[in-house]
Amino acid sequence: MYKDFEKKTLRQVLSEGPVTAPTVFECISARTVELCGYPAMVLSGSGMSYCMNGVPDIGLLNDEEVVYLTTRLTNYTPLPVIVDAGAFYGDDPSRVYLDCYRLVKAGADAIVITDASLSDGKDRTYDSSFVHSPVSEEVFFARIKAAVKASEGSKCLVIAISTAAIDEAISRIVKARELGAAITCVEKARTKADAEKINASDAGCKMWAGIAVADGKCVVEPEELHNLGFSIIVEDYAIKAAMFGMLYYGKKTLEDGNTVFHDTHTYDGILKPGEDYHVLFSFWKTWLPMEDEFNDLSDVMAIKHEIKE
Repeated sequence: MYKDFEKKTLRQVLSEGPVTAPTVFECISARTVELCGYPAMVLSGSGMSYCMNGVPDIGLLNDEEVVYLTTRLTNYTPLPVIVDAGAFYGDDPSRVYLDCYRLVKAGADAIVITDASLSDGKDRTYDSSFVHSPVSEEVFFARIKAAVKASEGSKCLVIAISTAAIDEAISRIVKARELGAAITCVEKARTKADAEKINASDAGCKMWAGIAVADGKCVVEPEELHNLGFSIIVEDYAIKAAMFGMLYYGKKTLEDGNTVFHDTHTYDGILKPGEDYHVLFSFWKTWLPMEDEFNDLSDVMAIKHEIKE
């Protein structure tokens, strides 16, 4: 869709250095990631589930919804999009192949393939999160092989993520890399010691699923992870930020009984005085000039044809 931006692949961005990739759930959250200056994004399984169904990622997403949202996002943003496909495709490798093939065609720069099960052992740990038991190695590796085959010859990379305990997860991701996964991730990794243990067995490009916080500080610093081969660090803030922003604006509007606050707020100085917030979106850069181009019929109208008898 973009005419004035070069669309980089995830491979290109990773060749330039480590990547911090926030999670997104639709086009506007993706636009904020771009405006903030991040180099890539992750279309979050949990974010998609909240967006489509109003619930966390408990297995209600289907393949049509994931492909649809991927297509909308890759058509909108110039940034690379990592798709957290979760386990919506089930255990049948043929299904995995078809769904991953469709995501490749939809423009995904990478697809996350997990060993999580959405049918076994769904244990609720707290109000907004669920822990899924891992499937067997055989099922996981069949998923990986199918995804690698589906992305063959494309820009799309396969990211293998294991939800198993650290030692078992390391064994699984090492085998997944041998099967063709370009990037690996151990979901339960939290500390520098975990990172060092993972790197000792898997020295390739790795993803960190989100830096944990304890006592108001990062449990492990991004630079430490970068030095251990973790080239992608995922940050998950969009859902919480979107909810806060809408509550903040909504309460103020209800309190005032008008939209003066909304209409005059400058996004803490991001907007120039008198500038409309619509300039933060991108439709005016692409769609409006394109529409003007379609409506300009001066060339064809200037053509005179002689009707011959």
